[in-house]
Amino acid sequence: MKNLKLLVIVVIVGLFGVSSIGADDNQNKYYKQKRDRNYMRDIYKQLDLSDEQNKQMKEHRAIMRKNRIKRKADRKANRRSHRIDISLYVSKDGFDKEAYINAKMKRIKNRMENRAVMLEKSMNILTPQQRVHLVELMQKKKK
Repeated sequence: MKNLKLLVIVVIVGLFGVSSIGADDNQNKYYKQKRDRNYMRDIYKQLDLSDEQNKQMKEHRAIMRKNRIKRKADRKANRRSHRIDISLYVSKDGFDKEAYINAKMKRIKNRMENRAVMLEKSMNILTPQQRVHLVELMQKKKK
């Protein structure tokens, strides 16, 4: 009976320890994402933007936020259509690996193009001197 109680306690403590490790990883992931999100905001604050530039940046961020909310709502409404249907690439002859990779790469490329457009719009708001200072600050933060 003592051995059974001891075994139950060990199992409970072990499960609790394993679950807390997983929770810690998720929590660290959340804070890393939050830190990365604030990374560029902190750098832009150091650029001494004019009132007009600040106004443009706020408008730009508001547009990005609206677009993000719209895309999220579209994805939620059409969950099935946003997923790549694997059954299109599987047949009795086998799996069309190249077509599947091309479909995935198309989605990734589209996402990266959208990010590049947003970054380009932010960069166009800055003066040439501020762009140079931005690069210096980014390199300094990277170290």
